Parts: sequence; C-alpha cells; structure tokens
Amino acid sequence: MTVSKLATAPLAVIVGITGKQGGSVARALIASERPYRLRGLSRDVTKPVAQEFSKQGVELVNVTLSVDKPEDAYKAFAGADIAFTMTNWNEYLDKEKEIAVGKLLIDAAKAANVKMLVWSSLPSHTEISQGRFPLAQFTDSKAAVEAYARASGVPLAVAMPGFWSGNVAGGAFYALKRQGDGSYTFEMPFPGTTRVPLSDTAHDFGLYVQAQIEKAELGVGSEVRAGTMISMDEIVREFARVSGKTIVYKEVELDAWLEAFPPIPIKKVLAPALGDMYRTFGAVGFFGGKLPTDSAILARKPRTWKEIAELIPMEALPA
Repeated sequence: MTVSKLATAPLAVIVGITGKQGGSVARALIASERPYRLRGLSRDVTKPVAQEFSKQGVELVNVTLSVDKPEDAYKAFAGADIAFTMTNWNEYLDKEKEIAVGKLLIDAAKAANVKMLVWSSLPSHTEISQGRFPLAQFTDSKAAVEAYARASGVPLAVAMPGFWSGNVAGGAFYALKRQGDGSYTFEMPFPGTTRVPLSDTAHDFGLYVQAQIEKAELGVGSEVRAGTMISMDEIVREFARVSGKTIVYKEVELDAWLEAFPPIPIKKVLAPALGDMYRTFGAVGFFGGKLPTDSAILARKPRTWKEIAELIPMEALPA
C-alpha cells in the first residue's frame, strides 16, 4: 500500500519516525490495507531513513520537541486524528526532564483533538519492585506520563515495547567472556531462567500499534505488550547455535556486570539504570507479571528469536 493523499484518510502523526519505534509504526501503517495520511516528526529529516519515508509520501516535519518551545509541538500535531507518542530517556538522562517532554506531547495531541493517542509506555520498575530497584528511571518516567495522559482525558491507548533483541546482540560485545578452553559465557546480572518478551522492535513493534488503531476489540482504552516469552538460557542456546560458538549463560553479580559495561560517555548513569532494569526482570518479570499480547491480532507474524539471531553479523563478535 501507499500513503494516502485524500483528505478523508485519517492523519497519523508519529513521533520519532527515524527511530526504531516510530519507524516501525510508520512502516506498519504504510503496509496496511487501510489508507492513512502520515506525518513524521524528527529532529533531522535529512537522515536517509527519513528520506525513504518521504519518497513513500510521508510528510516530514523537522522539529525538536522541547518544553522551551511548546508551540512547535502544538503546531506539529495540528490536524492529527491519531498520534503515536514516545520519549527517549537517553536524550535526557533525567526523569523529570523526560516527564516534562512527555506531558507536552500529551497536551499537544489533546489540543489537536485526536481520536486516539498511543503512548509508548512501561511499568514503573520502582513501583513493581516495591522500591527494590529504583534506578531504572526511564520506566518510572514513562509510567508517570501514562498516568498524566489518563488523568487528562485524552483518548488513550498504551503500547509497551518488549525486550529489544538488540540488547542481546549489542550485549554480546561486553557480556561475552572467553574462557580458557575457548568457550564463552554470556554474563548478565539476573537468572538465566528469567523469561523476557523478546521482540525485534524496529521490525515488529509497529504491528501492535497498528492493531490498536484498526482492531475494534482494541482501540481507545487498550493496552498491548510486544514480544514473545523466552528465557535467557534459551536465548543464549540459540545464539550459540547460530554463531557456532560454545556459549552458556552465567548470572553474575551486579558489580562485575557494571565493571564490564562499555566505557561510553553516559555509562555512569545508563549502566546502573540498566542493571536495575535487568534485576527487576529477574525479580518480578518484564511487565510486572503480565504477559505479551497474543500475536494472533497482528497483521503478520513477528520475527522469532531464531530468525533474529540469524540476521546478527556473527563475524563481528569477539573472537
């Protein structure tokens, strides 16, 4: 299908269209049998991915969604029938700043009189762990914005991304530890028996949002949770099979995992946050005990871990 130009087609405004979540939503709606007008918001519409969307008929808006210039957000959502909204904690590294931007998005979409606002959310890990793991602040901020949206009266639907498969592929570059016999351990700070809702976010998350928009049994008031449940032990076994390496999962103490975390500029804030996130998974589950939404509602099947693993460039893994 192609993006519609008809004024009768609903206008869907997508925050972060050049990112994994927003891009996935855009691709799902473009592939839909239903007509949509699409407007994608991005800080840089010159990116190749943005230009690909432009060629498909997506209206691109170059905008920085900031509380310093709220009028830009209101203008970006003007005329919208549907809004997909999200924030990226890595841009702020501060819970209150992320909440403030999230609230701005809710206010701007509400002012546009959208018929449905989809908020990309997560359960508060501080709350579901009863305060044991308070450092995963990006989960607390998303839950706080969700609560704000509910209180605002905006017609809300909540979409929760699953455990991003890139956490495994990316994690391999520091979680994989070569042993003396040539085998490897994949070291993380939570038990291997922990089951997570694994998902290829960029490829499949948009399918869940599409279902919320199009399925009568979902719509406003619904909550969808992406992913397919699988244990870390199972993930690593398949990873080993595809890579041709001998790899076993090993639970390690948090301090050891933090020490191995890559020395990126935001390590001091990001690593402890992720550490608490992983430990929350082990203690109370990814969605706080809730299961992913049945994939039968989706327009196509999401990728399995086997399919995802086979796409990982194994030649780039540590020798």
